[in-house]
Amino acid sequence: MTTTNNTQNESKNANGKVFTKVLTARTTYAGKPARIACTVTNKDGYISITGELTPYRCRTPHAAGCIHEEIEKAFPKLRPFIWLHLANLDGSVMHEIENSLYMIANDDEKAAQNVLHCTDDEINELSALVHNGLHRSPTWWSYKDGQKGYQIKGEDSRRIYAEKLESLNLRARRLAAINDLYDVLSK
Repeated sequence: MTTTNNTQNESKNANGKVFTKVLTARTTYAGKPARIACTVTNKDGYISITGELTPYRCRTPHAAGCIHEEIEKAFPKLRPFIWLHLANLDGSVMHEIENSLYMIANDDEKAAQNVLHCTDDEINELSALVHNGLHRSPTWWSYKDGQKGYQIKGEDSRRIYAEKLESLNLRARRLAAINDLYDVLSK
């Protein structure tokens, strides 16, 4: 059983202004009663959804930070918005071009899809562009499992990829979701 208490630390109109909302609930941790506190804020210019999970009779949290699975269990109304964690307030994602481009170039489309928050069809389009249309060159840096990594060379390749990302309209979807999150938190 989960019971929820809402406290608002620093809340103003969420449309473009700083807000912080702390939600607390009773939950279980390792089969024992616990308390979870979830902080949702935009005070640093991006959405942050983090939590602290503290078993009863303990003074320090046993889990903290991006404990999104536990947050989703305790606060089902936040489930549709967890993916916004670290999205900038303008709808972009931190280093979205560089990170996603590098991940796709190194055959980690799933990680890129998680960074971009896009559909399977959209990640397939981006992957086809990267693998068939952009100049890739080996790099000494190991990406995963000791394999040699790849990086995209040239400003033209980066520009083409950035234009493709823009055409997918991912930023507009994130902005709409951020506004929906503000509405949910203001209730």
